Amino acid sequence: MNRLLLGTCVLAATFATSAAPAAATVNDQGTITEFFTSGPNVDDMPCLEGEQFLSTGTKETRFHFVDAEEGLHVFFSEHNEGTAVPVDGTGPTYVERGNADHLVFNANLVHGVYVFNHVNNDSFVAYQDGKLDASLTIRIQNHEHFVLIDTDGDGVPDVVRAEFSRDRDSCP
Repeated sequence: MNRLLLGTCVLAATFATSAAPAAATVNDQGTITEFFTSGPNVDDMPCLEGEQFLSTGTKETRFHFVDAEEGLHVFFSEHNEGTAVPVDGTGPTYVERGNADHLVFNANLVHGVYVFNHVNNDSFVAYQDGKLDASLTIRIQNHEHFVLIDTDGDGVPDVVRAEFSRDRDSCP
């Protein structure tokens, strides 16, 4: 996951450097919102690799950006809901609700500083025989904060610091 985030940071920083630093003029801005339904699919669950589940669900994605001459601001938000039923009919059914996955990227081209934040809170609540089973519930929390710095002024970050990175998973 950290490689994906780092790759996203570098890609966003490269995109941001296409604008020349100057006055704070907004070149472009916009919002894209999409809603998807998925399934039924056969998938693994986090923490339960190798066990197959028949999953269905929805995903709402919102992407907002402001591209200015001094920098770039990107906000990505994703909310998921779903149900995963064991393919073999044994074990709990998992329900995902209230997931909030947010990515924020800010680039200040004048000072060559790029900041990337990722916050994800998710849970897969387990139900066994129609009753909540908290001991089998899966919880995922991620919070990562990266700072990329262009030390030589060429528009490409040379230093990447993970100033904060915490991943906590609670698996049955």
